[in-house]
Amino acid sequence: MVVLRRMGGNEPGERMRSVDVTRVLHLISALMLFAAPVAAAPQDQDVFTNFENVSPNTAIGEIIEVGSSPEVASFSGDAFGGVVGIGQLYHSGLRAWMVTANGTGFIDFETDAIEVEFWATANSLANGNTVITAFDDGGVMVGSLVTLTPGSGYQLVSFSGPIASIMVVNNDTINQLNAIDDFGFTVVPEPGATSMLLSGGALLAALGRRRRAAASQDILNSRRCNSDALKAQGNFEPPHSP
Repeated sequence: MVVLRRMGGNEPGERMRSVDVTRVLHLISALMLFAAPVAAAPQDQDVFTNFENVSPNTAIGEIIEVGSSPEVASFSGDAFGGVVGIGQLYHSGLRAWMVTANGTGFIDFETDAIEVEFWATANSLANGNTVITAFDDGGVMVGSLVTLTPGSGYQLVSFSGPIASIMVVNNDTINQLNAIDDFGFTVVPEPGATSMLLSGGALLAALGRRRRAAASQDILNSRRCNSDALKAQGNFEPPHSP
């Protein structure tokens, strides 16, 4: 179950997929993260929100939390969630998370994310672009910054972690909003879970070797039985040495 709340609450419109099956897949992805991370659509991440349950609008600076501990993203800063009646600011539905003109919004993850994807746009009437940057725990930029040009429409933004926070800067100065919608993320697996995955893989490999050895022994035993049967019938002639 996913929870999107203003520091509390549980509403429809958001979901958290069960980790029983998908956790293993994401653990494997985590092991391959730094070699070749594979992007997924926002709604395919472990935690997803379309902000449709933000009603009434939050106040500017009010924190919105998405997910359940330890998989939580907190939205804060010069921003608010809800509806303003401007169609171009919504990727789906009628609500989004919006950063005010000349303001900065922040998205902080309780547990570092290995993958974050969302849709973002700058109002076509804005006189400045929007810049989106991801950072790790040490404040070092992750990947490349993303620049949204006013009037270019919604753009799919993707970051591969570990990601501790994302900063969204609205450089407009004439009171035009930007927006983020359909936001999804997957956190870094816990060390214990990764160890369990590795141990499980080793166990499967050992079981496979044991089964192959048992199968080989069964074949050998079968051949010996056939040989003994032929000998008993007097029809067996041992091979002659050359």
